[in-house]
Amino acid sequence: MQDLGRIGRRLGLCPYYGSRSLVSEADVVALPYSALLCEETRGSLGLRLEGAVVIFDEAHNLVDAVTGTHGSAVTAEQLRAAGRQLAAYFARFQSCLSPANARNVQLLIRITAALQRAVAPPPEPPSAAAGAEGAEGGGGSPGASGAAQVQIAGCTDFLSSLRLEHLNLFPLLSWVRETRLVMKVAGYDLSTAPPAEPGPHSTAGAAAAPAAASALVDPDERGGQPAAAAGPASGSSRGADAVAGGRTGASGGGRARKPAGGAAAAEGPAGAAAPGGAGGGEGSPGAGFGARRTALFALVSFLGSLTQPSADGRIVVTRAKPPASNTAAASASASGGAATADTEPGLRYTVLNAAAPFASVLAAARSVVLASGTLSPVGGLIAQLLPTVAPSRVRHFACGHVVPRENLVALVAGRGPTGLPLDLRHARRSDPRVSEEIGRLLVNICTAVPAGVVVFAPSFSYLDQLVAAWQRTDVWSSLVARKHVFTEPRGAGEVEAVLTAYAKAIRGSPAAGCRQSQPQSLLTAAMAVPGAGAAPGGAGAAGGRRGPSGALLLSVVGGKLSEGINFGDDLGRCVVVLGLPYPNPTEPELRERMRYLDEQAAAAAQAGTDAGARAGAGGPGAAGAGGAGAPGNPRLSGRQYYEGLCVKAVNQCVGRAIRHAGDYAAIVLVDARYQPPPAPPNGAPGAAAGAGSNAVLRTLPGWIQQSLRPGPGDFSHAYGNLVRFFRERAATEAAAKAAEAVGVACADGAAGVSAGV
Repeated sequence: MQDLGRIGRRLGLCPYYGSRSLVSEADVVALPYSALLCEETRGSLGLRLEGAVVIFDEAHNLVDAVTGTHGSAVTAEQLRAAGRQLAAYFARFQSCLSPANARNVQLLIRITAALQRAVAPPPEPPSAAAGAEGAEGGGGSPGASGAAQVQIAGCTDFLSSLRLEHLNLFPLLSWVRETRLVMKVAGYDLSTAPPAEPGPHSTAGAAAAPAAASALVDPDERGGQPAAAAGPASGSSRGADAVAGGRTGASGGGRARKPAGGAAAAEGPAGAAAPGGAGGGEGSPGAGFGARRTALFALVSFLGSLTQPSADGRIVVTRAKPPASNTAAASASASGGAATADTEPGLRYTVLNAAAPFASVLAAARSVVLASGTLSPVGGLIAQLLPTVAPSRVRHFACGHVVPRENLVALVAGRGPTGLPLDLRHARRSDPRVSEEIGRLLVNICTAVPAGVVVFAPSFSYLDQLVAAWQRTDVWSSLVARKHVFTEPRGAGEVEAVLTAYAKAIRGSPAAGCRQSQPQSLLTAAMAVPGAGAAPGGAGAAGGRRGPSGALLLSVVGGKLSEGINFGDDLGRCVVVLGLPYPNPTEPELRERMRYLDEQAAAAAQAGTDAGARAGAGGPGAAGAGGAGAPGNPRLSGRQYYEGLCVKAVNQCVGRAIRHAGDYAAIVLVDARYQPPPAPPNGAPGAAAGAGSNAVLRTLPGWIQQSLRPGPGDFSHAYGNLVRFFRERAATEAAAKAAEAVGVACADGAAGVSAGV
C-alpha cells in the first residue's frame, strides 16, 4: 500500500484506481470482506470468481461479515436529512422533471415520511415505572422498555404496517441508480447550503453560528420552510460503487449492537451543531458532499433491503424514547442493566440466513478456503454458511500450534483466595464479596506473573463496577503496588495511547520476564499457598520491591483489545478471562435469531425424518440428494448458536497471547462454571452431559485443551501451578542465557588463539 502511494505521487496518478484497473490481470488479489461478499461490488470492481480459489482469512468473523455486508441501517436523523434534501430538490426542479421522474421523487418523499413515522415516539408514552420494569426484564416486545422501544418484524409485515405493501420497490431503486439521484440531490443540497462559519477562535464566527443555525430547522417546525437536519455521519456509509449496485458493503460484528451511526455532534439550545466545527451531520452548514450524501445512501440501501425475502431477515425498529422514559433510561444505563439504553432511534435490516447471500460465492468460485487460528467450533460455521453443501465436499484440516506444549498453561479458578465460589452469572456477580474476591485473586496473579497481565471482563459496565468495588477496599492499592494498572478506553482514539503507555510500563520494569529474589506475602494469612516458594517476577510493596513491576491491563470481551492486538512476549505473560461471556439473552435481535435457527433446525429434522420414511417405503425421493434435511448435514439450534458466541469470545481473548514459537504464557479462566461437573456416581447417566461450561472447555482449540491443568479449580491449585510454571520458565531462560554466554566466551577464546598463531 505504501509503495502504491509513493508511485501514485511520483506519477501524479490515483493509486487506488490504478491498482483497481489491474484486477482483471492479477493472479493474487487482496481485498476486504465487504468488497468480496457483495456481488454488485464485485461486478463494479471487475472481479470475477469463476475458476478462482477464494481464501477467507480470520474466517471466525465470516458469518458476521456476511450479515453485516448484506444488512443495512438508517437512523432517524438520516431519515430527517434525506427527507429535507429530497423535498428541497423537488421544490426547486419540479417544473423541470418529467412526469415519471417527478412521480418517483414524490414517491421517495412519501416513503421517507412513512419511515420517519415508524421511528417516532409512541403517541402515549408508558409511565416511568413501566419503563423501569421493561428495562429490568429485558425487552423483546414493542414498547416494553423505557431504555429503547424495539420492535422486530419481517419485511412484508413491516411494509404492511406502513401501508406500503402495494409498492414495487424494484423499478424505483433501478431508477435511482440509473439517474444517479443520490449524487444530484446531495450536490444541489451542498450548493444551496450556507458557507461554513469560521473556527472557534473567531469571535465573529462564533457569534454568527447560532443565527445561521436558527434558520436551519425542520420544515415541520417552521411551517414548511427549507431546513437542514444536524444528524450523525453514518458509521456504515457505503461507497459509490456499492450503492450504485443497490446493495451495501459494511462489515458487521458478532453480537447485537447499536445501529450504524457515529456520535452526534454536540448541540446547543437550538439543536444546531456546536460552532466552530468544520464537520457536522448530514445537514449541518459545514458538512461536505460526502457527509450530505450519507443520509441518502443509507435510505436507498435500506429500501434495497426491503426487497429481500422476508424469511431471510428481519427489520429491527428502534423508536425514539418518549420524554417520560428518559429518566428511567438514564438510570438503567447508569446501572448497566439495559443493553440498549443508548441505542439511537432508527431502522436496521439484519440478515438471519447468512447462507443465502454467501451462496453466490460458493456457486462461482472453484474452491473456498476458510482459514483462522480460532475457528473452533467448526460445526457452527458449517451449519450457518454451508447448510446445503454435501458433507463429502467439505474438508476439515486442523494442525497443532507452533508453540510447544510446555510453553502454555491453562487453569480454571472456580474459587477465590478465601474459598468463596466465583460464580459470575449476571444475577450473582454484583455481590460485593464476589467483586472483592476477584480483586484479591488478581492481586495474587500479579504477584506470581512477571511483566504484563491482561484481564478481560464481560462488559464495560461490569469492569467499572469491579474497579469501584476495589477502590473502596485495600484491593486497589494492592494492585497498583504490584503492577502499573491501565484500563481499556471506551473511545477508539485513545486505544493507541493506552497501549503505548502499557508497553512502556512493562519495558521500564527492572525485572520484566526475570525472576525476583523474594516474593511478597499475600493479602491475608488465609490466602497463603503452602510450599509455593518464590514467585518469579512477583511484585510487592515491601521487602525488596520499591515499586510496581510490570503492568496490568483491564479490558473488555468484544472490545477493541480482544481482537487484532498482539500481546506477545512480556506484553501478555498471562491472560485472565472473567466469567463466561455470554451475550444478553434478552436482546430482541438475538432472541429472534435464535428462534429462526430453532425453526430451521426443526424443519431440517422433519425433512430428514420424512426422507427416511420414504427411503424405508421405497417411494420416490428415497435416494434424495443432499439438501437442508439431508442426513449428515445438521442445522444449528438457537442454543448451540448462543453457546458458540461465548466460545468465540473466549477464543479471541485467550488468543491474544502466544504469538510465536518461542513465546510462553498462562491462561486463567475465572468462573466456577468452567470447572467440569463431577463424575456421576456408579456410572449414572446425565451428569457427564453437563451443560454450557463444560461445553465451552470442550470446544476450545486443541492446543489450549492439551495444556489445561486438571484439578479442583480452587485458588491453591491455580496459584501453585502459576508459580511453578513461571519458575520453570525463568530457570529455562537463565540456562539458555548461560549457555549463550559460554558459547560467546568460547568463540572469543578461539579467535584469540587464532590471532596468536
